[in-house]
Amino acid sequence: MMVFNFPTKFYFWITLFCWLLIELDYVGSAGNSSDATGSAVAPRESLDFLLADRFTELGLKCLQYSPVFCLMGYWLNTKQSDREPKNDDVEKFRYFIHLLFEEVNWYSFKPQDQKNHGCCTYQTKLYVEYGQKNGLSPEEYLDKIFKFQRVGDKKVVFLKVRFHRPTCMNVISQIGFGNGDLKIIGSRNGIKGKFAFPALGNSTAVPVFYGETIEAKLTFSWFIINILCLEKPELCEPIVEKRATSSGN
Repeated sequence: MMVFNFPTKFYFWITLFCWLLIELDYVGSAGNSSDATGSAVAPRESLDFLLADRFTELGLKCLQYSPVFCLMGYWLNTKQSDREPKNDDVEKFRYFIHLLFEEVNWYSFKPQDQKNHGCCTYQTKLYVEYGQKNGLSPEEYLDKIFKFQRVGDKKVVFLKVRFHRPTCMNVISQIGFGNGDLKIIGSRNGIKGKFAFPALGNSTAVPVFYGETIEAKLTFSWFIINILCLEKPELCEPIVEKRATSSGN
């Protein structure tokens, strides 16, 4: 093992830079629709989840509502249609999300939303920024979030991890499924190494994936059945039924 001794000031600035990169980079895994030069980038969509990991700040906040996961939102970086915003979009979205947010653990951690049990300023802001501005009605944006049975071609496109030194593994704290290239935040070696889920709920199992095969093995169907359904088994029913029908043919 090689050991490097950096000057104290250099180490301080490198540490600060890495912290800012990890903590501030999460503006939604879809990112922006153009790069620093203004050039168009590839379309990207992601349905993002936060895992209830007590060793991360947001994970602890999620644990106040769920022992397993919290939904973070649906992120898009391209226009979906030429639909123009309507005056009642926000009012309509707030009405629907107030009725539905607990079904998929889509909670807000904003102080102003705590009187409503974690709704609805944060959720509404995401709709306006990533749904309405991209040509989606309230119903269309919600449809992308709540139709879990539409697994389709969703693949893992976002991972935020923390490094667990004793096991030399990347522990997943946030994950997103959709379309686009895989984006990883917090890994010391990019896609290399092992990626593990934290212990969630009453389960003692800690699933581990190798970076080289994670895009093929960590599917959305696997995630729904093995993670989300630890708490909400009703989310699995459409997928299980579809698999049963397929195997029976």
